[in-house]
Formats: sequence, C-alpha cells, structure tokens
Amino acid sequence: MLLADLGLCQLSEDDPLGRTFERILKATQRAGALVRQILGLSQRRETDQPVPFHISSILRECLKLLRPSLPSTIAITLETESAHDVVLADPAQVHQLAMNLCTNAAWAMRGPGGRLELRIAEREVVRDDPDFPEAAPGPYVLLRVRDSGQGIRPEHLEHIFDPFFTT
Repeated sequence: MLLADLGLCQLSEDDPLGRTFERILKATQRAGALVRQILGLSQRRETDQPVPFHISSILRECLKLLRPSLPSTIAITLETESAHDVVLADPAQVHQLAMNLCTNAAWAMRGPGGRLELRIAEREVVRDDPDFPEAAPGPYVLLRVRDSGQGIRPEHLEHIFDPFFTT
C-alpha cells in the first residue's frame, strides 16, 4: 500500500499508471476493513456494555469519515425527525454497523450519481406490534438507511445477517 501511495504521488495526473495505483490503494483499504470486521467479530470484549448516547452523533462521525472515500456524485443526507435520539447500545458496534451500511450502499451505487439517506425517527412500539413482534412495548429510535442502488437479490435476503456473507 505504501509503495502504491508513493508511486501515485510521483506520477502526473494524466499518467494511466495512476489508475492502477488507485485500484491497489482501494483494494488494500477494503482488505483492511474486512480484517477489522473479522477481528471485531472474533474478539468481542466482555467489557462491551450498552451505554446511552445520541445516535445522530455517531452517524455524523461516520459520514465525516466516509465522505472523502465516497464518490462526490453521491448525495448524502442525514435527517433527524426528533431531538430524542438517545439509544442504549454499544457505540462501537453502532458505529461499525453504520459504516458497513453506508459502505455497502456506496458499492450498490456504482454508476454516476446516487443518493444515500439516513433518517432517525421516534417509534412507539405497542404490544403485539406486527412490525416488531419480539420488541417490548415502549419508545424506540428508528434508523432507516436508504440508497438508490440496485437493491438486494431475493435469494440473498436470508443471508444478509450471516457473518462474512458477501455477494
């Protein structure tokens, strides 16, 4: 990765070899992200405790980190419908979840343009709620992530939460 980065710095902008170095850099970044994911799944710490935090803060941080690596043609919006966005969760896991969702969304929008929308809303879950049958009644924060990508193939839906599943 370092050699590709150095090579890229030494080339003129119109040198065709630059695209090759850029591909190498992107591939190594993806590999690094995958390794971090694997390590994260294999090294769950017993100290990971849910704590209250504003989910909008985590999402803003994720978008700030992701924006430079995403195509500039992708429009990103974060919409908060409520000031009440405190959740009880592990902030590191929510951060990783948001990074993964946004990265996957960007990959699904490989063409020119694209929209990535994150929306935080309040949701009151009632007893026997058909949308959330296993959730206890009470107030919840709903995070919705949408993109203008190609979508998930029906045959892949049953595997989307399997660790290491990829298309």
